[in-house]
This record gives sequence, structure tokens and C-alpha cells, in this order.
Amino acid sequence: MSNLRLSYGEYYHICHRGNNREALFREEHNYKYFIDLYKKYIYPIADLYAYCLLPTHFHFLLRIKSLDELEGIYQVESQIWRQVRTFLGTYTKSINKTYNRSGHLFEGRYPRKITLKDVIDVLVEEALQAGHTEPIWHASTRPAWGAVEAVLRGAALAAQADAPLYIVHMNTAGGIDQLQYAREQGVKVMGETCPQYLFFTEEHIKRPDGAKWICSPPMRGKADNERIWQGLADNTLQTVGTDHCPFFFDGTKAINYEGVEVKIPGKELGQDDFTKIPNGLPGVADRMAILWTEGVVKGRLTPNQFVAYTSTNAAKIFGLYPQKGTLAPGSDADLVIWDPEKKLKYGVNVAHQRTDYNLYEGWELQGYPEMVFLRGEPIVDGEKWLGKRGQGQFLKRKPNAEVI
Repeated sequence: MSNLRLSYGEYYHICHRGNNREALFREEHNYKYFIDLYKKYIYPIADLYAYCLLPTHFHFLLRIKSLDELEGIYQVESQIWRQVRTFLGTYTKSINKTYNRSGHLFEGRYPRKITLKDVIDVLVEEALQAGHTEPIWHASTRPAWGAVEAVLRGAALAAQADAPLYIVHMNTAGGIDQLQYAREQGVKVMGETCPQYLFFTEEHIKRPDGAKWICSPPMRGKADNERIWQGLADNTLQTVGTDHCPFFFDGTKAINYEGVEVKIPGKELGQDDFTKIPNGLPGVADRMAILWTEGVVKGRLTPNQFVAYTSTNAAKIFGLYPQKGTLAPGSDADLVIWDPEKKLKYGVNVAHQRTDYNLYEGWELQGYPEMVFLRGEPIVDGEKWLGKRGQGQFLKRKPNAEVI
């Protein structure tokens, strides 16, 4: 076993097959075999990131944490073949490593499966070596084709498994094209996008304050913006979320938030290295007002689509309908009184997102909430917050929810 050559910290894919493809897990009691195997051989040496149980074999995706008992993993019932091959790691290693039952190592010059993470790792390394540290390189090192390929691959797997798939944060024209194609083939796949992908592009990241627009997946181009709008207009997409994850732009300066001075390290951490910029944007307070003005007021969406994308569809997809997402007898009285004519200049002083900037600073909006009710109780009245700690409730979602 001296030639195993596994490394601490690297990821490995373990495939365990039965002799003659015997049904290891066809019977329910045989799952205990899997658990015992994991406890005895895997747990002492590795963190288990994922596993898949099939009738004839199983797969582990693990990360080596200890080399002390490494050989134990190869003592799993000598009559069963073991295959170990590098799953993640260094992009430049293009060698399949396969071990047979005797532990003999075969090495062939066959490229292993390259993942999008590999591509990103290489591009980031090359960018830094070339002295590129500006925020725009966050987007440049994450090619849009990776998102397009991932949508198609995910849809293909969903089709093969006959399982629903919900794709979040769709930010590319090609990704929307793949979503439309898959849905036209009857695949149970649904898509979500976020407001930032409707308006902003890589040009914003090139600005002196470009770190404000750093998130993953990154902004793309104007053509991508327009294709996503089209996907909303024709119902190719199903929801609009936010991926709300705010960081301060300048965490060295305190702000006053609800009467309390707050100062949190933020995007200044990456001022000399784009890889150290915290990924994330504020957005949860912006979503509905921005989408109403830019979607409904400008004729891109109907009011019914606005309600579907911001409420009803999500409730259906995630098994909360009709408790949520509709106004009907027996449903929770979660209501927004919306003034479609109210006009205001939007920005960080209007939004309540505990950060020092807003992506939509200075935008002129039309349409804004007047009152908000939670299960019939008012929690917002104009500029007044009436909510109380403890009002939230655990919501038990129903399995096998609707695919729309």
C-alpha cells in the first residue's frame, strides 16, 4: 500500500461495487452495511461531503483529513473492487488513478473530469500572477459558459432522474435558453433570477466602486439583461429572488442603523485583491419596488406576473401553497397594501438593509407598499415598523410540491 499517494486536504471519489453487481442495497436492512462501513473505514480519515446509494454500489465524495489510518479504506472486504480516482484537486493533474483489489496502481495519461471549479481556480491563479487584482477580474475568471453548461447538465440529470430541479440566480442569456429548451422537452426544471441581473453589467464592476457589484454568479452583459427580461415576460422563469447578502462597502466607517452604531468589515478587505472581496449584495428591501417600476410601470410585466414572481410561484414550488401565496379562506392573511402611484427617490436612506450603500441609489421609483400585514396583524404602517420579536412561526412545507 506504499504507492497509494493520496494527499491530505484533497477530495476523492470512492466507488464501492459488489461482486457480479450484486444488490448491496436492494433490501432495506442492507443500509446498515453502508452505515457500518462509513463508521469503520471512512469517518476516521475523511470528511464525507456527499454519497449516493444505488442497488448495486455506492459512491462517497470525501476529503482526506488524516493520513494515519489511510490504508483502512482499502481493507473493505477483499472480494470487492475498489476504485479511487482524484475528483478535485490540481487542474494540471491529468492522470486517472485506479486501484484494483491488490492495491496496484495503474496510471494512464487520460484526462480526468474537469469541473468548473478547476477552470475558475486556474483563471484566478493566472490573473493574480499577471498582476490583475481589480474587482472586474472576479467576473473575468468565472466564464459565462460555465453557467450555461451547468444549466443544461443539471436539466439533463433531472430528466434522467425524473426529479424536479430549481435553478437559482440565473444570470446569462445562454442559461435562459437552456432552461427554455429543457422545459419545452417536458423536463421538470424551474428557474429563478435576481434583480441585479436585470440591470447591471460587468461595466459596473469596472467602476472605482466596482466592489459593490461583486457577487456570485457575477454580472454579465446587456444582452444577458434583456434575455432575462424576456424570460420573465414569456414565463420561462418562475421566480424573482434576491440572494440578499449585504456587506459594507467601507467597513472602516460606522453607520447608524435603527439607532445603533454599526461597523462591520466589508468589501474594503479586497481592495488590493479581488479574491478577498466578500461576495454578496443587499437586495431584499429593493426587490418588489424595483421590479414594479421597471417591470409593471414600464410595460415589461403584468401586475399578475409581478405577484406570481414575488409570491405565488415560490409558495407553490416550495410546498407552502395555499397557506401562503394566495388570498383565500383559510390562508394566512399576509397582505401588502400597495400604492401603484406613489413616487419616491430610492436609496440607502430608504431601504433598511444594515449596510452603507444601495445599488439603486437615486433611482426614481413609482409604486411602493403602504401597509404590510402578517397573519392579519399590521407590521408596517408607512414608515413605522410595528413588528415584534417572536412573531415568526415555523412553516412545515409539504413534500412533492407543484412543478410550474
